Amino acid sequence: MTSFLEPTSRLAIIFFLFSLGNSFSNFAQKSVSLSLNWEEPKDITQGDRSITVPSIVGQYMNGDRPNYFWQKRIMTSVDPELSLVIESTELANSKEIAYLNNRGISVEEASYHLSVSKARSERHAMLNLFPFVRVGPQIHRIQNVRVVYSSSKKKPNSGLQKDFVASSVLVNGSGEWIKISITEDGIYKIDKDFLRAHFEPLGVDVENLNPAHIHIYGNGDGMLPELNSIPRADDLAKNAIEIIGEVDGVFDESDYVLFYGWGPERLYANGTAELYSEVNTYSKVSCYFININSAEPPLRVQSVSSSLDPVTHSTSTYSYYSKHENEFTSLVKGGQRWYGELFDTQLSNTFVFNVQDVDVSSVATYKSFLASNSSGGPSNTHSYYVNNVLMNSATLPAAGDDYSRGSTSFTSTPTDLMVLRMDVQRSSPPSGYQNRRFGSTPRKAQGRHRPGEEAQVHRRAVHRGVQGVQERS
Repeated sequence: MTSFLEPTSRLAIIFFLFSLGNSFSNFAQKSVSLSLNWEEPKDITQGDRSITVPSIVGQYMNGDRPNYFWQKRIMTSVDPELSLVIESTELANSKEIAYLNNRGISVEEASYHLSVSKARSERHAMLNLFPFVRVGPQIHRIQNVRVVYSSSKKKPNSGLQKDFVASSVLVNGSGEWIKISITEDGIYKIDKDFLRAHFEPLGVDVENLNPAHIHIYGNGDGMLPELNSIPRADDLAKNAIEIIGEVDGVFDESDYVLFYGWGPERLYANGTAELYSEVNTYSKVSCYFININSAEPPLRVQSVSSSLDPVTHSTSTYSYYSKHENEFTSLVKGGQRWYGELFDTQLSNTFVFNVQDVDVSSVATYKSFLASNSSGGPSNTHSYYVNNVLMNSATLPAAGDDYSRGSTSFTSTPTDLMVLRMDVQRSSPPSGYQNRRFGSTPRKAQGRHRPGEEAQVHRRAVHRGVQGVQERS
């Protein structure tokens, strides 16, 4: 059973790590240069209407999405490491851009899939490439790419050993444990009433508890990676915590524990100025464990001395991120992509972003994702108003009988209260679902940055009450 905690404050901390795959130091590197032979867009018939689509010689569409496919046999007995280099691009023409916009196909950084297929003793490298890319504010079509791969003679099986811990921290004799769950990132507070309610039934003498015997474990990694090749923790990690009032060796009525907990969702940098939000498909909570164990040494938050080096940067703002995302409906009755509000009988919805201490001299950026089964045309639109001022209007993603996904971005002058309204206009009865909407804008802050010193923003922690039941280890 699980105890639930609410955060005492929200402190956005973003970190990221990109892994570019395993390296093969003794592989011979080879490459293949490919040219995309573009021709004038072609008119094709769909039902009773004609549409103009981008065209590459010898290539076919992947559904309604342009695609470039290539494969080549690779003379190697092991799977090679593959990478792609975009060597040249050119501006897309107006017909190609119109097709992408009408179909609601978002163009951002290069999108492709490199893989290796096996047939008996043969291996083939395969590339599926979306042949458009955004270069600054413009949409370009890709002209030339280079596929780089490495190969070598097959090595004998060395018996790969997984780096598992010898024994879990949950081993018998490790003290008393309870599991708590949280729903979002934040600083959490555990007081004596909470410990008394959940540990005294387990036989722990909370009245004479030494704070040094309190430990908190948990990983806060968000959703587990689907690929087995991606590293992940195989046991619970001990968290550094802060215990207010522990110097006397007794956990008094006014003493409490503070720790930072990561919720079930994660924010990652995607290599551009934007952030990627990963929703946990399998859980709405993230679990941590409180352990009472006198044999385990305590782990506490450490203070770091201020740098004596001269100040190099002065900071007065930071980027604030807010997101609205509900997951009510799966358009295919399964899978990992779910959508929120339905724009059908109700064609307008309002979303409120309350951002205190906003920097009004900056720019607020919005991005919205949605799916529609519109048949296309200028009379089927989605429009966005911020504080009753029209900021953006675009045609709905066109799909006909099926649904097509699209996105739109726009900016506005930020205010402390930004009321965002989305209106849908249609000439026939197509419906649309909102996937998610987020906004970012700078907020005022104070601080200075020296070499080797991290910038921090602090907010006052306020206890908000907890509930839960205990589990015996």
